[in-house]
Amino acid sequence: MFRRGPDGRVSSYVTYAAQTNPRDPSRWRVAKRFDGEGRAHYNKTTGQAVPTPHVHEPTAAGGVRPARRREIPR
Repeated sequence: MFRRGPDGRVSSYVTYAAQTNPRDPSRWRVAKRFDGEGRAHYNKTTGQAVPTPHVHEPTAAGGVRPARRREIPR
């Protein structure tokens, strides 16, 4: 899923993956979420602010990291 800003550009998106937990009734889980707008987030594990654009990812230390160049939509 993705969201477009007022200028028509993609401002955020979510990538889903199949659920791997057999006890969870949901078929899908959030694998990655990109935020291209909004304020920075504080990463408690690294003790640093992560500026926008950033990615929320369960496997990242602290759950949030800066977006890689290939993850930023054009």
